[in-house]
Amino acid sequence: MNYVYDILLNFKEEFIDFYDWNTRDGLDHIRKIPIFKVETKVLRDFLDYSIELDEKELEKIENQTEIFLGRKVKSIRYACLITDSRKVLALKIKDKKVYISDLLLDEEESSLDMIALLSFWDLKYKKKDKRTTNRFKTRKQLEFEKNLDLELQKLVNEKNLSKLKYIYYECFDEKEDKKDVMIHKINLELKENFINFSKKIDYLLKITNTVI
Repeated sequence: MNYVYDILLNFKEEFIDFYDWNTRDGLDHIRKIPIFKVETKVLRDFLDYSIELDEKELEKIENQTEIFLGRKVKSIRYACLITDSRKVLALKIKDKKVYISDLLLDEEESSLDMIALLSFWDLKYKKKDKRTTNRFKTRKQLEFEKNLDLELQKLVNEKNLSKLKYIYYECFDEKEDKKDVMIHKINLELKENFINFSKKIDYLLKITNTVI
């Protein structure tokens, strides 16, 4: 069995590109982890679907991964790396649920250098629900959109319309008293011109939260 040593992993239910990791994630410092070659379709399935592995498949990787915990080393019962010779993906299975992780770019490149030595794993599994991850937006963009939506919802529920009226006037240079009309136009502009308009709305929301 071939192993990769001394790497950082960020196991989550949804795949997060390494450049989207942050300090809140609680990264795992792996001492050693086995690596196997698989078909490209297998790797894609783990990225696109939640997966269920047969218990017999797990025997191959049982207690083969070690993680640094301070000055101690502890085994992870089921974990491994899989690669199709172009991409490397980390898997951790706990309570029958599969968690996945990207690799840092230099650590992935080092892992790919081992391709000629790797044994092939004809992995048996079942595809379940399709993952909902938006592969065209970064984690930061998705979090920004979510927070912006929450702030706009607060405006909708505000009994005092002063904040909404102020934001509406600053955005469109016109006065309006009807809440539904203002919210509709703001949402329409966000839909048609999100990149520029969302920055303006975000700035105005921060002002109103501080001043009004």
